[in-house]
Amino acid sequence: MAEKPFPAYLGDEPYVFVSYAHDDAAAVYPELERLNAGGLNVWYD
Repeated sequence: MAEKPFPAYLGDEPYVFVSYAHDDAAAVYPELERLNAGGLNVWYD
């Protein structure tokens, strides 16, 4: 499995929750990075 790109958001502000199959991590993590770089708080497992 790919290394997580950044820690999941743990704050009190609004956030985006991303649910995915861990087998798809290599495809999903770049999208998580894109969302995070766009200024969104991202919570994921």
